[in-house]
Amino acid sequence: MTTVDPKRFQRHKVTNFIHSFLIMTGMVALLSLLGWPIGGTQGLKWLLFIGLIMANLRQAAAKIGAYHQELVTPLVTMKAVRLQN
Repeated sequence: MTTVDPKRFQRHKVTNFIHSFLIMTGMVALLSLLGWPIGGTQGLKWLLFIGLIMANLRQAAAKIGAYHQELVTPLVTMKAVRLQN
């Protein structure tokens, strides 16, 4: 079994967090600036608010994607049973 160097793993986590933070900050800033020509100061505030909500939803979506979770419906279950038989 392969072991992971804890220092390297921690460094990777920090680097990944910094990259994600910079990307999300840039996206929220661009979205906010898009609101300025559309709705003036009020548009800027609304799109900033929407951008911040989207940034928070990204965290929830990333957690689901990290574990490859899928919504299991009766149709999916029936297909899986047919594939096994």
